[in-house]
This record gives sequence, structure tokens and C-alpha cells, in this order.
Amino acid sequence: MSTSRDTALRPQIPGRLTITKRMLAGAERPAAPTAVSVSSYAPGLSAVDERVWRAMQSAACVLVDGTSWTDDEMIRLGISSKRARDIGHLPQTGPGGMLEWLDRLPSATRRILIHINNTNPILNESSVESAELARRGVEVARDGMEILL
Repeated sequence: MSTSRDTALRPQIPGRLTITKRMLAGAERPAAPTAVSVSSYAPGLSAVDERVWRAMQSAACVLVDGTSWTDDEMIRLGISSKRARDIGHLPQTGPGGMLEWLDRLPSATRRILIHINNTNPILNESSVESAELARRGVEVARDGMEILL
């Protein structure tokens, strides 16, 4: 079984990528790497280090950890006593959150959140949080979604 560090980068997917339920859950990676970096796949990120950031900057499409909207989301809902960062996931919001990183990418980069926890309000398409993603040009992956690269 691979660790989140092992699966932090799955770059270089040519042509078409079809998102599967296993990819959404972070349990399956895209296949067939090539020499050209067109996507960066990072389903479990507790931080964006230099290596990950370089891969994200050079990718035409990034598929990144979208587990939690806030760091304390599961605590506030009474589901867990741990923060998102405690269990290896960078929240979308807050200082150093995923949205701050995605905002810094080149404007042509496609941004897609994967590995969404069922507590994350972005799953409700009529939520304020979902509208914020749309405003920023960030997509939420779904089963069967096809990405042309």
C-alpha cells in the first residue's frame, strides 16, 4: 500500500483522463506516465513542499486534495477530535490553505479538487463555499468526469 508521500505526485498523464470513484477517494492514481508533465495528482497533502509546488506550477491540470474546507471542520461537526492537518490534509481555507496555493498558479492551469470528505460544504452546489470555488475557477471532481489534456 502506498503512503500519501508515495502518491503525492502522479504527473504526466497524456490525452484524456477519466476520473473514477477510486481516484476521487485517493485510492487509485492515473495511469501511463509520459515524459511531458500535463497533470499533477496529489490526493493527500498535509503541506505543499517545494517539490509538489514545482510539479503543480508546471502542470496544465492539477488534481489536489480537497478533503476539508476548514481545518476544524470535523471538530465543529462533532465527528472527530482532529484537525484536517492532523490527519494529513491541507484545508482549502485559512492561512496556507489549498486555495491560497491554487490562486498562485498560472491562470491557464486547470484546478480540480479530489478526495472530498462528506463533511465538506463544497459538495452542496448551492453553498457559499461552492460559489467561492466557482469564483476562483476551481472545480470539484466527480465520478466519470473526463479531462481533456
